[in-house]
Amino acid sequence: MLEALLDILKNSLSITFFVLAMMIVIEFVNVRTSGKFNTILQKNDTMQIVASALLGLLPGCLGAYTVVTFYSHNLVSFGALLAAFIAAMGDESFILFSLSPRTGFIVALALLALALASGFVCNAILKKYKKTNPHIRHFEIHEHECEIPNQWQSIKENLTHIAPLRLLILLALLSIIILSAFNQIGHSHDFLDAFSLQGTTCMQHESHHEHGVNLLSLVYIGLALMLAYIVSVVPMHFLHEHLWGHIIKKHFLKIFVWTTLLLLLVLVLNSHFSVQEFIENHKTYLLVLAILVGIIPESGPHIIFISLYLTGVIPIGILLANFIVQEGHAALPLFAESKRTFFVIKGIKCAIAFVVGLALIV
Repeated sequence: MLEALLDILKNSLSITFFVLAMMIVIEFVNVRTSGKFNTILQKNDTMQIVASALLGLLPGCLGAYTVVTFYSHNLVSFGALLAAFIAAMGDESFILFSLSPRTGFIVALALLALALASGFVCNAILKKYKKTNPHIRHFEIHEHECEIPNQWQSIKENLTHIAPLRLLILLALLSIIILSAFNQIGHSHDFLDAFSLQGTTCMQHESHHEHGVNLLSLVYIGLALMLAYIVSVVPMHFLHEHLWGHIIKKHFLKIFVWTTLLLLLVLVLNSHFSVQEFIENHKTYLLVLAILVGIIPESGPHIIFISLYLTGVIPIGILLANFIVQEGHAALPLFAESKRTFFVIKGIKCAIAFVVGLALIV
């Protein structure tokens, strides 16, 4: 049991680092390319839906945040907003891709197809009732410019007169590189065997070792080096406002705690009764539960369905239904903008999720 708990802790830290690393990369790209989508989106409805679905599909919530901003400024239609929210996977996308890239791509492609189809159908139905959104408001989604005229000169100046925060982050990244080199992080699949039912191994377990090399560790080393470049080249504004103020303060503890608690929950449940037998006999009820949990506009609770699917307990239809309804916490700014739109979007997504989930489990 102690070994299983230590394994959970190690993998919670590994997953949290992966999540935060991808958030930082996306945040960096977002501020460097801020505002370039506006003229493209205004060209036609097709471009709006395609671009919004692709933005929603981006790991994390920044893409969906951007679409909410576009919608609040009448730059995209309701169908485009719906497409973005169906495609959005929230922070769980980082976790799913880190645990099983193959499953992640399957779910992402399915969500993209559903998002595009739903967006076009919705716009076709509402076309003659089309109205602009009267709620013109601006959400602060880190759209500040990040100007770096000469990257190598910026790195030299930043490291020569290094600030405590920059030094602390670089030392943390160095620790990640060392731990990854010794295969102490990056084993994102090992803990799943502890959750396997009746002595079987995870059905979705994929070997990441080839000739003694842990490929996941190499991925983590690559991410750490990429982050080291970003931390070294950006100004202190980015480190304080984006990396520290947004990503670390708002996401680190939440992701780590939710991941750890839910992995513990799966371990406890499997040690007390046969989850597999219960789910095999109550798949329809579990589908409803997956949809209801998906309504929660927050990242974290949905991780349980990723764990259950990767241990071979639930079919992909239930996992996909949960992903259709949930979008992490990307819906929070939409709720603040228009509660009516929030509930309409959730209602449509619940209906689609039930139909798709039921079709895949019967």
